Amino acid sequence: MATGITLLVPGVGAVAGPKVMRVALAGGLSIVTGGALKATWKTIVALGGPDIVWMAKAQFFLLGPGFTILAWALLSVRPGDAGRRIAPLWAFVAFALIGVVAAAGVGATWPLLVVTTASSTLLAVRLILLAQKSGDTVAMALLGFNILGSYSMGMLAGQPEQTIALQWFEESLNTCVWTAFAVAVWWLTRAGRALAHVRTAPVS
Repeated sequence: MATGITLLVPGVGAVAGPKVMRVALAGGLSIVTGGALKATWKTIVALGGPDIVWMAKAQFFLLGPGFTILAWALLSVRPGDAGRRIAPLWAFVAFALIGVVAAAGVGATWPLLVVTTASSTLLAVRLILLAQKSGDTVAMALLGFNILGSYSMGMLAGQPEQTIALQWFEESLNTCVWTAFAVAVWWLTRAGRALAHVRTAPVS
């Protein structure tokens, strides 16, 4: 996950104004930090260590808002349609905050899981549309796999019996899903491709 996000943020910044770049950077840092906490927590548990509850839950409070504002930044990138306005940043921030407040209110992380799923899907779909405009079928296929794989992981994680074999399969699938995302983003940010020559929509 971290590799793809690290590649995407500069790609957005290369074609966007300073405001969009700052938002993309904030979203990227939030996602990478959340992913790092998730990986650290899983490693500790896998090695027989304690289940650190705050670490397990904190990832959702970082991933949801991070994906939401990064999706807004990517939506600001509109090739050949720079005069069209997008939804204001405050609307995306409000969506993320609703998830945070709801999660705190019900004492569960599922509201933030909804925010994360919706925003990461929006991000991937936006990348697919950018790839389509430039005829990048390779990137479209990789991002399609990323979406399908992400939803598959969600269904697998919901299984009541989490065997060791199932957990290893989930982790392997997770690696493949985010590797596909990273390769797709790298492909789109190469010279002459979708994120290398597009213009930016007006922001508010």
